[in-house]
Amino acid sequence: MTPYSYSTLATAGLFLAMLELMEMGRRIGRRRLKSDAEGSRAGLGTVEGSWFGLLGLLIAFTFSGAAVRFDARKQLIRPSSCL
Repeated sequence: MTPYSYSTLATAGLFLAMLELMEMGRRIGRRRLKSDAEGSRAGLGTVEGSWFGLLGLLIAFTFSGAAVRFDARKQLIRPSSCL
């Protein structure tokens, strides 16, 4: 087999595994919601807060990297002697 076919098989396997795990999580969540409707959402605020914090960091680092690249490009176009 070629390396391309290995990567294709690995990608397909990971995709199918993700679909299966999402379905398992959905079923577990529905079962938990049926058995204890009040307690099933307890503690999710902490998880949501951590996800939003990580997404905020990702956006901040993305914009920071873009600003650094923009400044470097600006310096290449206009030498510092022209400032």
